Amino acid sequence: MSHEANTLTKNQHMWQRQLAGMASFDTRWLKLRNRWSSWLGHQSESYNIDCKWSNFQLIQ
Repeated sequence: MSHEANTLTKNQHMWQRQLAGMASFDTRWLKLRNRWSSWLGHQSESYNIDCKWSNFQLIQ
């Protein structure tokens, strides 16, 4: 194998490693974002219920 080809495969391996690292970072970020958005969803749901409840009490 020539020296250039050897360097090329080394660079490819480096790229693949970096891409794999980025991909795992992406999945971690997505999981975190999903957890955060579901938490926010729960918060807003309970907030809406609180608002409805207070409106209901005001009507009474």
